[in-house]
Parts: sequence; C-alpha cells; structure tokens
Amino acid sequence: MGFYMAPEFQMADLNQHAEPFRAVSAMLQFNQHLAIGYSFFNSADHMMMYRNDMGPRIPISLRAGAFKIEYALKPASKLHVSFPLLVGRSIAESGYGVMPLAEKNMAYYDSLGGNLPYMPDYYQFGQSRFVLIQPGMQVEANVFKIIKVYLGMHYRFSIPLQTGYYKHMYVMPSEPLHPKFVSGLVLNTGIKIGLFEKSVKRK
Repeated sequence: MGFYMAPEFQMADLNQHAEPFRAVSAMLQFNQHLAIGYSFFNSADHMMMYRNDMGPRIPISLRAGAFKIEYALKPASKLHVSFPLLVGRSIAESGYGVMPLAEKNMAYYDSLGGNLPYMPDYYQFGQSRFVLIQPGMQVEANVFKIIKVYLGMHYRFSIPLQTGYYKHMYVMPSEPLHPKFVSGLVLNTGIKIGLFEKSVKRK
C-alpha cells in the first residue's frame, strides 16, 4: 500500500479553444496497479469565449473536483501506461462587465488602451454546474523510487446539472452555458511524488 501526490498542467480543447488548466491529485495506492483518490483542477486564467457566433466574448472560469480511480499496466517497468477515470462535478462561472458595449464602440475601447474595467452597474454573473466524466490514458516513466513523470490524453464529458444567474442593473439575463464550453480533449503532463510500494505490517 502507498500514497502519492500528483500536480499537473493541462491543455484542454474547450469550444475549439486551447485553454490552460492546473490540477492536483491525492491518491492511495492499494497495490502496484490500482490507485484511488481525489482530483481537483481549475482554469489557469479566465477563458474568453464566444457564447454564440453573433454575441460578444465573455470570460468563463472552470473548476472541478472528482473522485479518481487509476489502473496501471506493468507499473514496475521503466515505461508503462495507466488508465485514469474521473467522476465528479464541475462548476463553470461566466461574467462580463462593459465588454459588450466596448465591442460596439471600438474608439472607446482603444481610448482605454485595450483594457476595460469591470463596472458593477453592467456586471452579470452566471454559474452552471455539470456532472464530469473524464476517461483517459497516460504514459508514465519511473524516474526514481519516489518519483514518476507522465504524459496523457483524456476526454472530458460534461452533463448539465444546474444553472443559476445573478444579475445587477441594466443587464438582461443570459442563457445557460452549453456543455460544449466545458467538454473536450485534454492533454496533460505531471509528476507523481510519493511512496508507491510502502509495505503494510501484519500482526
């Protein structure tokens, strides 16, 4: 039995945009093949996406927590593969300030040097929740006894769960986020640090 922590960096193809994510997993390893634990990830920055083809871009942030199970084939080999599966819940938050007004008035946008303040009077905040299912495959290398490095490819499926919007003055309600905004191909790279073969003494 053992345990390890696994910080990683991800690039996710969400709504035809490559977006960076950071993640970390805490895992218990019950034998050399099977590990079970919990994983958390969030977007490294606000993703600027178009809600539809005609509308303005809006900032979207995504975070998620999920139970994780991972099975490794021939884990004692210097190079081997593993198959992680995440099942949990993700939360996508969207909001914008005066961005829609600025895109109609480029002179005003340029006068601010391309940077727009987020004005409370024109601010809308939306939150959409999804069930997250993410299967994948990773190639791992045993570097040291307590360190492994890996590269992986996954696909993130999102099933709508709940949507709620909170708005201030002068802002019309907006439609919920479509699952395509938080679903897509995910590439990741990371490092596992821990005790992978800790023996359990029996009385």
